[in-house]
Amino acid sequence: MENSIPTQDGKKQWIEIQEKDVDTYKLMGTAGGFSFGFCVYLAHKHALNFFDRVVGYRIEEHGIGEMMNEAAKKTGLPERHWKNITVSFYESKPIN
Repeated sequence: MENSIPTQDGKKQWIEIQEKDVDTYKLMGTAGGFSFGFCVYLAHKHALNFFDRVVGYRIEEHGIGEMMNEAAKKTGLPERHWKNITVSFYESKPIN
């Protein structure tokens, strides 16, 4: 069973999309930051009707979060600043 996150109103669940299933969804956008919640905040600011459209997410191994971590290490920031993540958000593909 896939991991899922219930929305605040409890009417919908966001599923964690596995790599093998990515092609069955449409990418809405990708965000990087210090937490999943922060990535949701960034994504919803850049996608029209984000909360109505999003059905799933993927925490990516590589991406902006990784670049942010490398930059933090190079500047000598404490290790607590090296925990950024990259999250891609997906919606259902239109049926043709």
